[in-house]
Amino acid sequence: MTTANLTFELFTLPTQVDTNAFWTNLKENKYFILQQTKTQRNGIMKSVLGTLQNVLDTKQSPYRILFRRTNGSYLQIAVAETGKNIELAWNWTEG
Repeated sequence: MTTANLTFELFTLPTQVDTNAFWTNLKENKYFILQQTKTQRNGIMKSVLGTLQNVLDTKQSPYRILFRRTNGSYLQIAVAETGKNIELAWNWTEG
């Protein structure tokens, strides 16, 4: 699989999302934010979050890129399971 094909597989249909305390900003510019899920060191919190994700069937990829809209809301535009893959998408956004 070529790098170009992999990059385009990482991009998703834009979905409105909220930024919250469960994500850490790794990089950002005027239009985009690259985020990684925060790892829970507390065993109880990790267990509760894992259970909640399983019940709601909402397992998130550990990395995502958000587009910052002019009205202050955010659209998720890319997700990845590895830092290497999300870097490919991030580099594409920077042109």
